Amino acid sequence: MAGIGLDAAVVRGVSPTLKRFLGEGAYWLAALRQLAAWPPPRFLVEVEGRVEPATLAVLANAAAYGGGLRFTPQARMDDDLLDICLLDSTDRLRLIRWVLAAFRGAHLALPGVTCLRARRARAHGAGAPWVQVDGELAGRLPMDFECLPAAVSVLAPR
Repeated sequence: MAGIGLDAAVVRGVSPTLKRFLGEGAYWLAALRQLAAWPPPRFLVEVEGRVEPATLAVLANAAAYGGGLRFTPQARMDDDLLDICLLDSTDRLRLIRWVLAAFRGAHLALPGVTCLRARRARAHGAGAPWVQVDGELAGRLPMDFECLPAAVSVLAPR
């Protein structure tokens, strides 16, 4: 799972000390700080020749992450596709509503939300927003994303 924009900025802004004491609460505190620093940089996501503007993007092959957020509720790990959820808005209230609805997977029909599925995507734009992958900073845009079929082997007892 990869996140561009707010969630990556939150990962970047989490204090290790607060994380030790507050656990998941440290992420919510960092999110409030990021909202105070609004507006976020806009960027573009290219998917199969289509170019979509966004201020926040989640690219995943799992339905939930980050304490139960379901930005990509229809994502499957075995379909060889990335589910891509984009928000294009600089409105704080719209973003808050979108994130709260994402706990239920109910954000997909909200205004400003675009959902796509593809094997690969590319994100780029001015302002070089941060990118996080599985909760770790991965760098800044531009960046390419790709779902590699059967790329992870799992060893399990019979």
